[in-house]
Order: sequence, then C-alpha cells, then structure tokens
Amino acid sequence: MVILLATLVGIASISCINKSEVSTKQKRELLAYSRCSSEEISSDILYSVDQIKKQLSKRNIYLKVDAKKRMCGYMLVNGKRTRTIKGALTDIELLEEVNKFFK
Repeated sequence: MVILLATLVGIASISCINKSEVSTKQKRELLAYSRCSSEEISSDILYSVDQIKKQLSKRNIYLKVDAKKRMCGYMLVNGKRTRTIKGALTDIELLEEVNKFFK
C-alpha cells in the first residue's frame, strides 16, 4: 500500500512510502529545508526534490519539505546516520548524494 501525503504550508511536503516496509526497516528520509536567504535558492531546492521524488519512492525513502525551520539545504537520514548538505544541489547532484548515502 502506498501512501501519498501532501501538506501545504506555502510549500508542499510530498511523501511516497510503502507503509509495510517502514515498520520493519530503519528510518530512511530526505529532508529538504527551503527557508533560504534568497528565493532562487529555495526554488532550486524545491525543484531538485520534485525531480527525484519517483526514485525516492521506489527506494522507500520518505521525502519531507520544511519551509518553517530556519535552514537551507538537505538532510539525509538512514537510521541513526545523518548527513547534512548546505545550500541547493541540482537534481542530478542530489540523486548522486542519495545513491551514495543509501547504499
């Protein structure tokens, strides 16, 4: 069963996860923080995660976009391991980082 969550807080938070696998596996997340100093950087972050959301869904990686927290960039979470990336990446660069982190 696939769940699609959309929350509008000025910016959509979209998540596609397989509910049955979340309970048995460790937490796998990509958090995108879009409260940046410039609108262009915020837009780049939103665009990059939008372009890779299908790949994230296939790999059961939860995607959350947060426009409230005073951060600009991404955080990858795999169980207790985390990696923070400051600033915006292209969709290709972000997908490469996701692939490296979630090997």
